Formats: sequence, structure tokens, C-alpha cells
Amino acid sequence: MTVCGEVRSVTLRPREETPALDVEVWDGTESLHLVWLGRRRIAGIVPGIKVRATGRITNRRKVMTMFNPAYEIVGRPGQAHG
Repeated sequence: MTVCGEVRSVTLRPREETPALDVEVWDGTESLHLVWLGRRRIAGIVPGIKVRATGRITNRRKVMTMFNPAYEIVGRPGQAHG
């Protein structure tokens, strides 16, 4: 599945064995969490940026989550996108 939306938050979830970068994306109807395992940050992924992500969505602890999605930045803060 492919989703497109605005990054609302970027959180590093430190873990002993593997860190995880958790990015909340809002598509205008609901939130989805993009989680990259083993990443501490991704250049350009900041609140306000617009991204398109492709991957499999799972329901993890009642939160819609996509692990290690392919992604692209499609808009900067304040920029319209379609």
C-alpha cells in the first residue's frame, strides 16, 4: 500500500539491541506510523515535511504501522502537493 501525508512527529525509540525511528504521518483522515528499525535519523524527514511511503500496514498495539517502508519526500513545509 502507498500512503502520502505530512510528518507530524519524529521520535527515536532507543532499544538495547536495535534503535527504531518512529515517524507519525497524517494523511488528512488518520495517522499512520512509519517505523525504520536500526535507524536513528533519516535526512530530510522532519515535522512538516510531506512524504510518500510504500509498504505493508500492520496494526501494532492498535496503531496502524508500516515497518521499513520505501519512501520519498514529496513536499516541503508550506508547499502544496497533489
